[in-house]
Amino acid sequence: MNKRAIKLFFLLLLLLFAFSWSTIVFYDWGDDYGTHYFYSTLTNKGSILYQDIFSHKGPGYIFFLNFLSKIYGEGINQSYLSLSITNALFLIVCYFIFNKRNNQKKI
Repeated sequence: MNKRAIKLFFLLLLLLFAFSWSTIVFYDWGDDYGTHYFYSTLTNKGSILYQDIFSHKGPGYIFFLNFLSKIYGEGINQSYLSLSITNALFLIVCYFIFNKRNNQKKI
């Protein structure tokens, strides 16, 4: 197998892992994700962040979830898709950062 095929295979494994791990949302929302998703649904209904809703965390992820929910709506299946996309983006970014740092090392 050439290097390109191995990289593609590894990326597909990361995506499979992200989408399979995200099934956790069907039986346990978790504190952070559940709160962020709930705040996202509240902002979709007109609540104003840091005025009507208080959070110690920054607004970036809430706005990202808000953007995704405007595309495909709200609900348990949509929350699964949002968590899957979040996990996949995180893992792919980590993969590319690791690859870049690994390729820069001269041994």
